[in-house]
Amino acid sequence: MGEEVKLIGSSLSPFCARVEWALKLKGVEYEYVEEDLSNKSPLLLKYNPIYKKCLMGAFSACRDQGDEKEKSTESAKECFDILEKQLQGQGKKYFGGETIGYLDLALGWIPLWVDVMEEVGCMKLIESQRFPQLHQWKEDLMESSPLIKECLPPRQNLLQYFTATIIYLRSLVALNS
Repeated sequence: MGEEVKLIGSSLSPFCARVEWALKLKGVEYEYVEEDLSNKSPLLLKYNPIYKKCLMGAFSACRDQGDEKEKSTESAKECFDILEKQLQGQGKKYFGGETIGYLDLALGWIPLWVDVMEEVGCMKLIESQRFPQLHQWKEDLMESSPLIKECLPPRQNLLQYFTATIIYLRSLVALNS
């Protein structure tokens, strides 16, 4: 008899969403445990030490202002350039071919989370002119499977979360200036 699978995360987390997609797509039963990201438990910290450069770059572009915003926006776009090149000239719908694969799931946070960060940060990261394949991939991924849409948090919740987070972080910078 196998062990029980527990998914420890936040409904606002792109990392948690992609794991939930994979579990559902593979038919794996699991217990979902909601985590308070402002007060992370030792269990979460033990099992989730991951750093993602594209996500942090996009978040920095959302957060930063002035000259720093221009730098962080271009840095984030350089990360997306790498993804664009993986899709170019391959004639494939997804990173692995014609069906959703692991890399698609790993990057599945991009369509909703980047869209929200672009709105909150008043900038555009994935422009269809610069990133035509990545832009199309975003649309294809969101339309490909009801399981993926089912596990996405409501867009309004993400907008509220990112808006509050950015206001808070910018207020800290202002206090320290």
